[in-house]
Amino acid sequence: MGKQPKEIENDLVDFIISLKERGCKHSTIINYVKLVVGCCKVNDIVLNVNKVNRFMPKYVRNKNTRAYNVCEIQAMLDVADERLPVVILLASSCGLRIGSIPDLSKEVASHYKICTRFQFMKGNLSSTLLSVVPNVVRQ
Repeated sequence: MGKQPKEIENDLVDFIISLKERGCKHSTIINYVKLVVGCCKVNDIVLNVNKVNRFMPKYVRNKNTRAYNVCEIQAMLDVADERLPVVILLASSCGLRIGSIPDLSKEVASHYKICTRFQFMKGNLSSTLLSVVPNVVRQ
């Protein structure tokens, strides 16, 4: 004999409140809630999702994330050694995150034609740093 839907809702609300007290954000809590609600849907248990969602914390977007501007990229290039400018320009032009470059494999490189055009002039940064064009030739 399982729990009634009201009991599951109350347990879920209590769990949400305990996670909020621990300092968990909206994105973390919603992952747990979606898992429980999805499991209940598969087992034909109808929950009042509107009631549960009222206890969710507000979604707060991290406003500190932004792309580097040209001056910041130039400052990084000024202090970089011989090999690092390629990494800096690749990451800044493609929007890669830290740690993404080591994960690139030969399969990815063969799928994309990577055309690089770097112009290193003292105090001047080329506007077109890297262009990645999908390989449309299928064998």
